[in-house]
Amino acid sequence: MKNNDLWGVATGASSGWGDPFERRPQLVIADLEQDAITPEFARTMYGVVATQNDKGVWVLDAQATEQCRAAILKERRAKSVPVSEWWKKQRARVQAKDFLEPVRDMYQSSMSFPKFDREYRGFWQLDPDFQY
Repeated sequence: MKNNDLWGVATGASSGWGDPFERRPQLVIADLEQDAITPEFARTMYGVVATQNDKGVWVLDAQATEQCRAAILKERRAKSVPVSEWWKKQRARVQAKDFLEPVRDMYQSSMSFPKFDREYRGFWQLDPDFQY
């Protein structure tokens, strides 16, 4: 990149709350209709399988969607760990300040806000003298 170059990044869809599998398949179909996402993104992110009919209209394959979601959930469960294990491992990273420099800088500057500092220290059970 050179000075004055412009770089843009586009994501597959907007962010949201909750598990993507809780999104109604018809809303995912609407995203496909608007070319907001690709069929691959619909399948991997939402577990929704759809095809275009001869008129170019996206049609939900409900059975394949159910099977796809079940397979992805099975894979998730196989990779999952109890939250207590996750917390211990992540807390060790926090205490060791084991983050990329920009992430450490972000936490350091965020801790200048009393509410963030209090909640962050409380969640990770950090000593009062902990600093980034």
